[in-house]
Formats: sequence, structure tokens, C-alpha cells
Amino acid sequence: MITRRVALVALYYLNPAVIYVSSIYGMFDQISLALLLAGLALLERRRLLLSGALLALALLTKQTMLFPLLGLALLLIRYRRAFKGVAIGFIISTLLALSPIIAVCPASFTVLRNTWYMLKPRYAEPIMYSFNGVTSVATLLHKVYGVDTLWLIECWYMFTALLAVLPVLYTLRKRELYINTALYYLLFTATYWGVNYQYLTPLIGLLAVAIVREERRYLKMLYAVLALYIGAWFFIFPVEWWFRAHIENPNRVLLEAVKSISLNVYVDNYYAPYSLVLTVLEYITLALAMRSRSKHLLPL
Repeated sequence: MITRRVALVALYYLNPAVIYVSSIYGMFDQISLALLLAGLALLERRRLLLSGALLALALLTKQTMLFPLLGLALLLIRYRRAFKGVAIGFIISTLLALSPIIAVCPASFTVLRNTWYMLKPRYAEPIMYSFNGVTSVATLLHKVYGVDTLWLIECWYMFTALLAVLPVLYTLRKRELYINTALYYLLFTATYWGVNYQYLTPLIGLLAVAIVREERRYLKMLYAVLALYIGAWFFIFPVEWWFRAHIENPNRVLLEAVKSISLNVYVDNYYAPYSLVLTVLEYITLALAMRSRSKHLLPL
């Protein structure tokens, strides 16, 4: 509905990373992405309350949506009526979603402090499942040479603060809803210290949407390259391991088929260069997209 391009839908829907995360690894980041995109589509159509409600559900489903929603708030702040309508829908939806928990088991909120471990940086083990290049390389140096590099990982928020200038400048200069959202999510995956593979699947979807809204051909190509590079990891990692670890009686034919198309690299250290290239690509994309031109401005 948003892209009106079958090829761009396929770039997301048939991406090996998306298939792996949803049907093999069993995560639900795609649900949060669906709610986010539906909220943006309704916002574009000026359905403000319903848009805010869906955006709240996107955040409640997966807190990784915080960055793009902060970017959206910055974009809308100049449109007072739109900002107010979305905010009201957001608050109402949040209260309705949490009210059963508040009514039945309010004590459960006391364990929310256990989620703060996500903000406490540490060495990423195994490296093959770490997708921040700085964290992966720092972990590798510590693992192989015993160097104390934890301080570099602990400074992840400094990378965020420095690179945040790029999407903020874009927000101040442009009003393209989907590219703006994609850039803030990209900021999250490029700088957060503990990026898991499932966090990258919404990025693929947002990049696919951004392609149709972007005018510059080289940026369209860069978005596509980044989305495809994320999917390339599927053909390196021994994906068939998940069949053995989580399925009591796996389909042997399917297991062997998946194994046959993978390099099945079990050496953990080899994944640090892959992660580093990914992060560099994300940095480059943020830098170039900041100067992008878009043909769809927010009609508010």
C-alpha cells in the first residue's frame, strides 16, 4: 500500500533475514514493524488518533521502536494539531493496553527494573550473533589478546549522540515521513551496543519503503545494498543448527537443504569483519541520506 512496488515488497518479504527471524528463529519484530508502518500510513492520511494508537502498540510490542518514534515526535512538533492528535491516541492506547496488567497484577511493574540490563554494556558473546561492529571488534580484541576494551563498548551512547546530528538535520530540513523514520531506526542499529539480528529486520522494511520515497538514485542503491547485505549473513551462519537445537524431530530434507546453501562458518571470530562492514555501511548511509531529496512531503 505504501510502496506500490512489488519489487520493494519482495526486497523485504523474501529477504533471507526476514524469513530466518520469523520462521526459524521465531521472533516478532515484524509485528512491531507492521504496527509502525500502519501508524505512519494513517498519519499520512490524517487519521491522527488511530495513528497514535498503533504507534503506541508498536512501541509496547518492541521497545526498539523508541528511536523512530522520537524522530517522529521531532518531525511533528512543528505541526501542533497533528502532534496533539497523535499524542492523545498514543496515551489512550498505552493506558488501555496496560490497564489489564494494572488491574490484575500491578506488582508485575516492579520487575521492569530487570530490563535495565539492556542498557548495561558487556562483551558480546558469541560474536557471530553481534551486529554492532564496534562491539564485535572490541570483543574480539579482548577475547584473542586479553585487551580491556569494555570502555569502548560502554561509550556506545557517545556514538549515538554524535551521529544523531545527521537524522536531526534531516528532520529540520525535510518533511518526508518514511525516510525520517528509517533514518532514526538506522541510528539505533548503527550505534546501540547490543544489536541482535532480529533488530535488523524492521530496518530492511523501512529501507524498502524509503527507496520509493527517495529521489537520488545512488541512495536508492545504497538502501538496497544495505538491505541485501543484512540478508547475506543467513548464507554464512550455520542456520541448520536451530533445527537441531529447537525442534525435536526436524524435517531432515529441509534441514539438509538449508545446510547446503550456507557456508556454515562456525568460527566465531570470523564474524567480526562482517559486523564491522555492516556498521560502516550504516554510518555511510546516515551521512549521505542526511542530504537526500524526497518527493513526498508530509501533508499536514
